[in-house]
Amino acid sequence: MYRIRIESIPGLFSIYRYGVNEKIHYEKLFEEDIMSITRTLDEVSIVCRNEIEMPGADIDPDWRLMRITGQLDTSLVGILYRMTAPLKEKGVSAFVISTFDTDYLMVKREKFHAAIDALNGEVGITAYE
Repeated sequence: MYRIRIESIPGLFSIYRYGVNEKIHYEKLFEEDIMSITRTLDEVSIVCRNEIEMPGADIDPDWRLMRITGQLDTSLVGILYRMTAPLKEKGVSAFVISTFDTDYLMVKREKFHAAIDALNGEVGITAYE
């Protein structure tokens, strides 16, 4: 079984949603240490720190961000399931960002400690606050 170490990223994050045809000013985002932009056929989702203002978007603020430490092999199976299944059992919703190197997991601020406890209760997972 692959051992998973999850570390918390300090601060609070927001999820923004724009329509796919809306004009978005991304420039300031590329100065940030952490941000994610995903464009699909239906929307543009942006994740960044709460302090960044993205006018004209729908916003869901106050998320805590965690990441799997190290680089994951893209052929690994079940990593997201192993992270989200214990959260489901505790009623904690999650927002996931996957990159080439690793996976990031976001939970609402008020559910953060419940998420850490749930993750640490799983064999092979260690989550750090």
